[in-house]
Amino acid sequence: MNLPTDPDADIRRRARSSYERARAGNALALAGIVAAPAMLLSTGCCPTPTASILCGLALAAAIALARFAGKGSQTALRPGLIAGALAFALPLACHGLMACPNDMCVSPRLRWIPFVAAGAGFGAGIVMRLLFRQGSRVVAGSTALLLGSLGSLVMGLSGPAWTALGLAVGALVPVGPVSRQDA
Repeated sequence: MNLPTDPDADIRRRARSSYERARAGNALALAGIVAAPAMLLSTGCCPTPTASILCGLALAAAIALARFAGKGSQTALRPGLIAGALAFALPLACHGLMACPNDMCVSPRLRWIPFVAAGAGFGAGIVMRLLFRQGSRVVAGSTALLLGSLGSLVMGLSGPAWTALGLAVGALVPVGPVSRQDA
């Protein structure tokens, strides 16, 4: 026996399904546009390419989930990605300026790269705090940290720790002067 079906309900169900597929595709596209080039660049410069691949995949997953979730998570992506781009670029640029032929670099300047990563993370934390208006602090912080870590992996596995330290200090420590009230 066939039960009567509501044609409007079927249309609504198919429309909702199409809408959700489009949202998922949009989220995956943004994740691919941001994470794939960063991961490829980091993998080419990093002494531990497996770490770059894992960090890049984690970044892609974080971006896709935040974009698909929408609302506060999606709002927090922009400051996190802008801050992460700053923390991503500076250690890579520093490493590129000190590139040596045949990986035989003994430059004493290489010991400064961790401080560059920490400084880039610090600047990224300040930028993130200035741009952050609403949304999830976890999403903003994790995307900034993951993208920044892809850049700081050029110094090895300790690079993301330096970036995380700088990012935490930049995001938490007040930079403006503290005003004192006269008693």
